[in-house]
Amino acid sequence: MIYEIKGNLLNADEAFIAHQVNGKGVMGAGVAKQIKNKLLTPIEFEKYRTMCQNYSPEELLNGTILAHGVKEKTGRNQYVVDLFGENIPTGKGLDTNYEALYKALKTLKGFMISVKAPLEKSIAIPGYLGCGLAGGDWEYVFTKILMPLFKDDPITLVIYYNDDSFGKLNTDFSFAAESGTLKKDWHGFPKGTACSRIENLYKDVAKGKKMKRDFSEFPTFEKNFAYLAVFTQTYNGDVLVEIPDLDIQTEGIDFTDALKMASDAIKLKLTDLIEDGKPVPAASRLDEINEKNLIFTKEGENIIYPVVVTIDLPEPSLCGDVLKALCIKHRWFTSGSIEQYNKLFVLNHDGADIDILSLVIWLCSKDWSLKEIKDILLSEGGR
Repeated sequence: MIYEIKGNLLNADEAFIAHQVNGKGVMGAGVAKQIKNKLLTPIEFEKYRTMCQNYSPEELLNGTILAHGVKEKTGRNQYVVDLFGENIPTGKGLDTNYEALYKALKTLKGFMISVKAPLEKSIAIPGYLGCGLAGGDWEYVFTKILMPLFKDDPITLVIYYNDDSFGKLNTDFSFAAESGTLKKDWHGFPKGTACSRIENLYKDVAKGKKMKRDFSEFPTFEKNFAYLAVFTQTYNGDVLVEIPDLDIQTEGIDFTDALKMASDAIKLKLTDLIEDGKPVPAASRLDEINEKNLIFTKEGENIIYPVVVTIDLPEPSLCGDVLKALCIKHRWFTSGSIEQYNKLFVLNHDGADIDILSLVIWLCSKDWSLKEIKDILLSEGGR
């Protein structure tokens, strides 16, 4: 769901306040500077600077986010979320990396799906996110990033316009209008919409009321769903036992997107358990969740693997004999993983794509990265 309101983002009552940040450790202007001064303690700001120092631009711009608690500064049970959507803030031309911004918002959605804390599933963002000093195009951000992610989503996204950004919205509206109707699709309204209707809707927004956007007349984005459940299998055992609370259903702009979100959300759940010092189900692939501080447990004793319900392709992704030969050649499956090995061939026969097959192999193998496995499958004709 998407809402719009004219108001102060810093006073938002949503559970998460998200804003775009750069990869250089600087919050020197715009919304970021306001958030730094009003909501973040020096310690929290230093966490952001440290992350920028310790990670490469490629890592930061690949869906990275950073959450800061603000209770110490504001007394509110709320979080500020840094969305890494640009590298160097030049202030000249387009600094926003649209793909990075999209990925960061996806990561935030995945986190909100996985988190068990009693927080509202709601996000506040500034109007013209990534489109101020960073030079982005708000129409593109709204229709190509925010609408696909939140248009029909149970997570609530509230866009806060300040005086300047609300003025920009009115200016953009005037350029899209002609002879009393829209001359082109604009801001989630289809071409031909009566301008008077839009003006009436935004009167309430201007008065500080949250307006829920109705996109029923706008072309519907095709939804693709993925479901992952995590199971354990004891060594030489035939019985699979589902790990409680580790099943995730997600939706994305395509099946691979949905699957990645589900996989990432499960990893976040497991990582949260570890960081909180809570008991974690034994699993042999925890090292792949965070390679920096987790180690391989007992080879083949308890294998984590996903069961994918949604299958897209109508025929096998790879020749069965080729797939079997590759598994044997590269020793992708550890001992005790016969059930998963068989599951892989069922998925392949039913048309699971290379991303799914790679994920299953990766979760059941040792010393292989997901990219290495996928590249090998692709080189052998997989799709």
